[in-house]
Amino acid sequence: MGKLIDECRTALIDGLGKSEAASYEVSEWDEAKEIGYAYSKEHKTAWLIFIDRMSFNKLSPSEYLDAAKDITERLGLLTVPANKATPTLQWGTKSGRGATAYRFKIY
Repeated sequence: MGKLIDECRTALIDGLGKSEAASYEVSEWDEAKEIGYAYSKEHKTAWLIFIDRMSFNKLSPSEYLDAAKDITERLGLLTVPANKATPTLQWGTKSGRGATAYRFKIY
């Protein structure tokens, strides 16, 4: 497992708990920018996870919508933003750098 995927998995466990996090597939979104994503068909949810972004500028509404479109293309499943364009959660990571997560609904 790569470092980014490991950080995202740790963030999921911190945010969702070990048993729920285990149902998510985790992949790299953009390794250079330390962004990963996770999705669970069981929970009909996807997460866009920014590592080391505890204080970064939040996504604009159009960036949040663009991310939903990109997830739709990557997964082949309809994806829509689940919240207003604000980071929904800030989670801990293995390295201690933290993560900011955006939630999406998948259908």
